[in-house]
Amino acid sequence: MDFGQVLDLISKGGVVALLLIIVVGGVKKIWVFGWIYSELQADRDRWMNLAMENLHLAKQATESRG
Repeated sequence: MDFGQVLDLISKGGVVALLLIIVVGGVKKIWVFGWIYSELQADRDRWMNLAMENLHLAKQATESRG
């Protein structure tokens, strides 16, 4: 389905068609809903902070051996 067909469907179907396109797009992972993006971003930040803390510990451990 190309962009012109989507616009035609929206103009004929109105709000219901638009909502259906949004839901189908989210299910098919064409785009990501905001709450999923926020959760993934928070999870990524937690892992990045943990990795940076451990990098600091690893640097200290290797410097003290030298």
